[in-house]
Amino acid sequence: HSSLQRPENKSKNRYKNILPFNDTRVILKNASPDVVGSDYINANYVKNKLWESVGQKKYIATQGCLATTVNDFWQMVWQENTTVIVMTTREVEKGRNKCVPYWPENQTSKNVGDYVVTCESEREASDYKVRHLKIAPVDKPNFSRPVWHYQYLSWPDHGVPQEPGGVLSFLTQVNAKQDEFNTGPMIIHCSAGIGRTGTFVVVDMILETIDTLGLDCDIDIPKYIQMVREQRSGMVQTEAQYKFIYLAVSEYIQTTKAKENALKETETEYGNLQLKHQPASRKVSKSKEDVYENLSKGKKDVKKSKTEKKPSSVRKR
Repeated sequence: HSSLQRPENKSKNRYKNILPFNDTRVILKNASPDVVGSDYINANYVKNKLWESVGQKKYIATQGCLATTVNDFWQMVWQENTTVIVMTTREVEKGRNKCVPYWPENQTSKNVGDYVVTCESEREASDYKVRHLKIAPVDKPNFSRPVWHYQYLSWPDHGVPQEPGGVLSFLTQVNAKQDEFNTGPMIIHCSAGIGRTGTFVVVDMILETIDTLGLDCDIDIPKYIQMVREQRSGMVQTEAQYKFIYLAVSEYIQTTKAKENALKETETEYGNLQLKHQPASRKVSKSKEDVYENLSKGKKDVKKSKTEKKPSSVRKR
């Protein structure tokens, strides 16, 4: 823990009790050797350790930027070759600062240490904002890379969303972008970088598992939470977040089944009875968004049986 508690790193932690594990922390590479602690950022690498596969998604879970850590954040984006950033909070909630706006206003640029970041465009969807950014070294402005910033706006101030449709279709968009570029780890943050961040990471990992291993694969949600907690302390903070993960996963399974059945029917009509297992695709389609919208309207009471059992491993904080 030595590097985390050092006085020179104190100002880089949003909450003094939420610190990254040393063995999975992101180490800033261009750190000045003469500045103690300049390789430090409150961020951890997280990946699915329950099964390994080629081209598996990796994540970086981090806190919301402080004014003092914006340059470090962009250094991390550049060195990790990240194209997709997922922000799961608003800048201010309930009058509290959750994260400083570390990106530039639309159509403007901002110098952040050794880099310059430009906002090319932004667009607002019903639950989120997406900003198309560009990052380049200050001294090599032609060597720019695209960065897509997805900010989820519909997470309530208290508790969790009533239904998971919004988060599921948001993750569909995010993953389509990540697949398009297939670059470095996706960076996910909220304010402390453990509650909503942990919830999004666990849901996304399980959806990737279902897509890769099929609908009948074994999914042990407590095991997933335990596994990500070993990589960043305190991931998934509340019982409500725990239940939300169950809800999101069961809704994803239902919509995927419904789609597979619809596919079976059309294939049968054409007399093509050979059904190969196709990994469910999370490619963006309008119909997919509609499916979630309709589900959320019609089915407020997604199977509760699983979620009613009080999870023994999660203490209320």
